Amino acid sequence: MAHILLRDPHSPVYARSWRKPKEKEKIKDRINGVRQIFLKGMWPYRTGSDLRVAIPEVMTPGLRPKEGEKEKKVWPAVVIGAAIPSLAALFKRRAYKPEDFVTAAIGGGTEIAVQAGLTIAGGMAVNSLGHAGGELTTRKILHAIFGRSYKPMLNPDGSVAADTTDAGWLGKLVHFLTADEVGKQRHHHDRPGDIIYSLRTGIKGILDAPVGSAIDAIAMSRLPLIQRGDNFGGLAPDDPSRPDMPHPATVLIMERRKQQYPIDQERARLKLAA
Repeated sequence: MAHILLRDPHSPVYARSWRKPKEKEKIKDRINGVRQIFLKGMWPYRTGSDLRVAIPEVMTPGLRPKEGEKEKKVWPAVVIGAAIPSLAALFKRRAYKPEDFVTAAIGGGTEIAVQAGLTIAGGMAVNSLGHAGGELTTRKILHAIFGRSYKPMLNPDGSVAADTTDAGWLGKLVHFLTADEVGKQRHHHDRPGDIIYSLRTGIKGILDAPVGSAIDAIAMSRLPLIQRGDNFGGLAPDDPSRPDMPHPATVLIMERRKQQYPIDQERARLKLAA
């Protein structure tokens, strides 16, 4: 339980390769947590979810189900989500034979499946490459995705949150495809309350975080599409009681990594000098 509750479920530094090692192959030579999270990162979340359902007492008090409250069913929303595009396709065809209903149903189901697949793929890209460490390059990104082993480089603050916007064309592409999430994951970790993952303003801020800038502009406008929330009851962005802040145990681990950072840098310098 402690292992599940205290660890970050999508941190590559905790992941291990699950394939059977070859003869005489060392375990440390086959660790690539980034790739594992990219391919199989949904399972740690499922494990944590199962634990919280089985033992609600381990959940944050504000997230626990209220006494007597029934669990909300998900399937009605899924059915409605599939029915809307199916009906739209049916009305567009203006044909109502049995085969037309079947075709419309298949189309609606496919739309939902593709949408879910893209959401999961995007989330795994954020959770893997978004925590691939510092000083990324296009070559390192490719190595992290396809390589047998990969060790994320610590940031000076002890985190492995990434910023791919300076990692060549591939880093910029991943940044755009994941709605600013991978490219500016370090900013998101440092300032989780921000909508725009950039400290710069004007056109530079828009270029840094185009999706966040668009969402912020809509939220600040009079349009009813998106409204600003209350920021978890007005809590400060760095308030440790926020539900999106690291667990105190994680903070201790990051502090230990922060102490390790200069040691790693010195070892790398001595190895290069040798």
